[in-house]
Amino acid sequence: MQYSSQLIWAKQSKPQEAKSKDDFFAALTDCSEMERWDELLDAAENALAVYPCEPGFFYYKSYALQHMNRGYEALEAISRCIGYEKSRAMAYVLRGDIYDSLGNGGQALADYNRAEELAADDVMVFINRAICYERQGRFNEAEQDFIKARQLEPGDVDIIRMQLRLAEEKDDAEAMLKYYAELEAVDILRPDDYLVRLRAWFLLGRFDKNSLQEARRVAKRFPNLGAAWFNLALFERQCDNPDRALKAITRSLELEEFCNAYWQRAYMLDEMERFAEALKDLEKALALQENCDWSDLFFKAELLYKLGRFDQMLTVLDTISASEIAPEMLYYYGSMLFFGGRWEQAVKYFFLALEQRDALPVSVSEVQFRLADSYCQLKRYDEAMTHVKLSFAADAEFSNTQLLYALLLLQSNAAGAEPEYEKALKMAWREKERLTFKNIWQEAEQLLAADAQARLPSAFTCDAPPHYNA
Repeated sequence: MQYSSQLIWAKQSKPQEAKSKDDFFAALTDCSEMERWDELLDAAENALAVYPCEPGFFYYKSYALQHMNRGYEALEAISRCIGYEKSRAMAYVLRGDIYDSLGNGGQALADYNRAEELAADDVMVFINRAICYERQGRFNEAEQDFIKARQLEPGDVDIIRMQLRLAEEKDDAEAMLKYYAELEAVDILRPDDYLVRLRAWFLLGRFDKNSLQEARRVAKRFPNLGAAWFNLALFERQCDNPDRALKAITRSLELEEFCNAYWQRAYMLDEMERFAEALKDLEKALALQENCDWSDLFFKAELLYKLGRFDQMLTVLDTISASEIAPEMLYYYGSMLFFGGRWEQAVKYFFLALEQRDALPVSVSEVQFRLADSYCQLKRYDEAMTHVKLSFAADAEFSNTQLLYALLLLQSNAAGAEPEYEKALKMAWREKERLTFKNIWQEAEQLLAADAQARLPSAFTCDAPPHYNA
């Protein structure tokens, strides 16, 4: 619903109108001011029965129907009003409101613009047009109209609050703090206003002792406001208080179930390695939100991967298109396919990741190692060796590559394989803190502890190197 003003048509009626019309207008005004919409509609229809061509009565009929959510009937009534009198700005404002509520933003703006031509000093024109622009995501134009409204009504607190909400929607932290300060100066603050200031601090990265204490004070002051506990949870998490953060977000959900709270708790539980609980919260979040994008599904796949549910993980990954995935996530997508046993698909995504190397979250050497490992699993050892060499070229000290190189030498029965393998294992021992795949390190540790010459011929009798688990 647009910003409502008590527009009293009677005050603009011509002084020579018959008294009986004035009586009708007086009754209509009373019903409108008291927001008795059924009575307002009855009164308007009674007035129209006597004066069927009076535009003001059609206006009040439309106004009642609009508040009763009977949009198309309201549109018909206000259009009749404008048909009888085309110079009333308020009629165009009301029709603009109705068009906007029916989803016809273009026609709504046309009516607001016509209203401005007729009454450039009417604050309602700019307020309602600003709201229409805001609904369409045209924030800069909305902001300009709010500024014009403030020029006409400098002390209107409601307009300041609308500017505050617009700034919040734009994630404009500095503007949020500016309008908050204006409201604070006149000592008219609502609970939501305190939350907006915390939101601004969050956007600015102010996670210090003072901001945390303020978040705690707000939650204490409004203990039954779920959003207050939600904000507190965000600050506790950023200030490295995971247990306090989890407690606050859980309290928020006890007061009010909403999507973002489930998302945040899922992230917190993931960080605490409570993956099964995180997955439950994520599924609740997905059920509450209207749409989910690839990143939502990717997080679900990631949790399933961490739980070792590879079949379910692959089912989720199948719903994500390659064109949707952000460049920096292509490597991780390929890695999950690798651990799910889909090595051909993994190869595809590792190559896509290399094409976007400026966005790589890991080194080129590691991606090349993954490609080599994928080809090993596919028993395509020549291609695997090619990517081992490319990994070496990017980083000759990369320990995983050293181990895989040695395994490939053994697989190919190359001359000098055993010394090369022993050399690689010794390098892995020196660089053990850099190893990223647990069972490769365990393998190396076991082999180094044994006599190399005695165990090498029988240590790797399989057709391919062992499957590496993260």
